[in-house]
Amino acid sequence: MFNRKSHALRGFILLAIIIGIVLVNGCGKLSPTGPQNDQAIQKEAFGIEDIEAQWGKTFKGGFLPNQNQQVGTNEDSILIDCFGYKSIFRLPAGSVRQPTLITIAPSRYLTASGAVYVFNFGPEGLNFNESTTLGLDISALEAYNPNPGVPFPSIKFYWWNTSTSTWDLQESDSDFSDGNADFHIDHFSRYAISG
Repeated sequence: MFNRKSHALRGFILLAIIIGIVLVNGCGKLSPTGPQNDQAIQKEAFGIEDIEAQWGKTFKGGFLPNQNQQVGTNEDSILIDCFGYKSIFRLPAGSVRQPTLITIAPSRYLTASGAVYVFNFGPEGLNFNESTTLGLDISALEAYNPNPGVPFPSIKFYWWNTSTSTWDLQESDSDFSDGNADFHIDHFSRYAISG
């Protein structure tokens, strides 16, 4: 009888150890229920560290599928769905010399400084004869204000400088009174709009 109780006690202890291990590992960084899950899975090939170097700690990142559209030499535009908000890329007539396949890879980062929308355009290095425009509904930036009750800061436009591996501020004359942040683009690169 003592032997049966001893086996039962060992089995109970083993079960308790297994449950303990599962509980401890279940609350780790990569656990779907872990408190830091969003931070653990957001890395992308470009490098989250480059986003964090400019805008501070990133709490969440999201990526949408590439959008491809053939554009011609006439006036054209590409509508971009940005996580439920509208964005548009406008090309005036004569922007490109020949029909060109445009690729846009949008992503969004929720950072300590606010929302950052990044647009990676291709073909990389494409220069335009006429300045094109990238526009974003500013409510996409206002929806994620890291400081509730504090007035929303100014909206800024950056391009990724491959020579210095930094985000360079691009000046804008947009007043945002129509509810859109519009910025001029003369060549394809990676661009970011932040609030």
